[in-house]
Amino acid sequence: MSQKTYEARFLPSLRVYGGELSQKNGCGTMFGAAAYFVIGGNFMKNKKLILSVVALALVIALMACVYLTTRPEAVEGQKNVTIVIVYEDGTEKQMEYATTCEYLSELLLEKELVTGYASQEYGFTIESVDGITLDWATDGAYWALYEGENYATESAAGIVLTEGGIYRLVYEKF
Repeated sequence: MSQKTYEARFLPSLRVYGGELSQKNGCGTMFGAAAYFVIGGNFMKNKKLILSVVALALVIALMACVYLTTRPEAVEGQKNVTIVIVYEDGTEKQMEYATTCEYLSELLLEKELVTGYASQEYGFTIESVDGITLDWATDGAYWALYEGENYATESAAGIVLTEGGIYRLVYEKF
């Protein structure tokens, strides 16, 4: 009985021989295993699905490139910023600073408003704000970080301070 051979056109190093995954020249791709399961023995049947996955990957890569080229760059010099802390009972403490810090974490640490630590995975993790430590594992509470009215998409170490910027540390519960 002869074995069927299918070759993924967009991954020339990946071939499927009789249901077995093989790689030409030992080259691999991050899509190799996913393509193997999608191909599943009939490339033409799944062609639209494969093209859709490739198109989605290209769109995600394009969006990442746009973000990286358009995000604000750290600007040297003095900036006036506002830090707002919102406590569990809803009361607020607002502080205004003229600073030369480039990133929010630098300012928060310099003014001793927070304690925390930097990690490769998550950036700067805030442990306590204004002397109040929350434990989300036991009581479901944490310090949420906002840029203006929007929930921050980065840690404090990745947030570039801008002139007139408002940054909020808010007590929140799950």
